[in-house]
Amino acid sequence: MKVLSTGIKKLDNIVGGGIVEDTVFTIIYDTYSYGWALGIKILLNRIREGDFGVILNTVLPIVVGLRN
Repeated sequence: MKVLSTGIKKLDNIVGGGIVEDTVFTIIYDTYSYGWALGIKILLNRIREGDFGVILNTVLPIVVGLRN
């Protein structure tokens, strides 16, 4: 089992060293919190290491390329 760093030392310590490779890591947060920023930061750190990730937002509608 390989553990990948989130790039955030305190979080890595809390979750046992990082994220287990080839798993799904879910961050659930409350409305008006900054939980989304944690996910963005982890993904950015992992992309810098050559990884791929997906962010799924089930709260806000996806609006792409709409103009009045």
